[in-house]
Amino acid sequence: MTKYVIYGLGISGISAAKFFAKNGEVVIATDDNEKTIADDKIKFADERIKFLKSDEVEYDADTVISFSPGIPLFHPKPHKILEIVKKTGAQLVCDIEIFYQKNSQNNFIGITGTNGKSTTTALTGFVLKELGIDAEIGGNIGVPCFDLPTGANKTY
Repeated sequence: MTKYVIYGLGISGISAAKFFAKNGEVVIATDDNEKTIADDKIKFADERIKFLKSDEVEYDADTVISFSPGIPLFHPKPHKILEIVKKTGAQLVCDIEIFYQKNSQNNFIGITGTNGKSTTTALTGFVLKELGIDAEIGGNIGVPCFDLPTGANKTY
C-alpha cells in the first residue's frame, strides 16, 4: 500500500495532506521545523493525518514523498531527503505531479522559467476563460493544486 509523506507544511503541503486523508490514503505530514509540525497538528487536527518529526518517519519503496517547492533540495547543501530516497527507494515528487497523475484525463499547461511565470500564468488563464475554455490556474501560484475544482474537460 502506498504511503504518502508530505514533506513541508506550507499551504500546498497542508492542502495535499487533506486531499490524501480525505481519499483514504495513508498520510504522514512532516517538516524540518518541529514547531510547525506541533502547531499544524493542533491547527489541522485530523486523525487520518499523522504528524511526525522528520526523523520519526519510516520510508520504504512504497513511500511517495510530496516535497514542498519551498524547500531547497541542493543549495546551499543537499537536503537530507535525497539520501533517504537513495537508501530506501522512496519516490520523490511534487504535489503538482501527483495532481497531474490523478487528473491526467484533463489538459494541462505547465509554465516554467526564471522570470514572468506568475504573469504568464495569470494571462494564460484569462485568455483561456475568455475563449470559453473551462480553465483553472493554481499550483505554485494562488490556489494549491489540490484545492482546485476538478472534473471532466478541465484545463489546468
